[in-house]
Amino acid sequence: MLNWYKMQNKRAFALFVLVAGLGVLILTYCAGPAENREATDTDKSPQASALEDPSEDAVMLLDPDDFEKALVTCRQNGANPLLIDVRTKREWDQGHLEGAIHKDWYREDEFTGFMEQTDKSRDIYVYCAVGGRSHYAAQKLVSMGFKKVYNLDGGSEMWERYGKKWKW
Repeated sequence: MLNWYKMQNKRAFALFVLVAGLGVLILTYCAGPAENREATDTDKSPQASALEDPSEDAVMLLDPDDFEKALVTCRQNGANPLLIDVRTKREWDQGHLEGAIHKDWYREDEFTGFMEQTDKSRDIYVYCAVGGRSHYAAQKLVSMGFKKVYNLDGGSEMWERYGKKWKW
């Protein structure tokens, strides 16, 4: 009986050490280095700051409301933004945002060739089905020298979850 009691205490202690260690790791990871904490503490929400001009070499990830607002505002201000749907042809044929052009990310050479001919100062808005392909496309655009790149967070699926129509 005494051996069973000792074994249970060892297991409880090991579990405690494991949970405490994980807690310390999580707290350390979330806090990050002190020099980074000050830079990330702002009064603005990520979406609010994303509606301003993005910093160089950055992709602005916007939820559907902010994506739509930023695109409409850009158009109203007389700019000529480029809205790119990087989904497949089959996905495109099922519906797409009004004013979008289709450039399938899986045909990256065609995508890159088209974008090489595009004015680098133009605002670029990109989306896909759930956000993966548009993430890679947006990163590619930044690496090509585009300065204002906006990515629809969650893609067309999130667009629909927000109750948005394909045309506005």
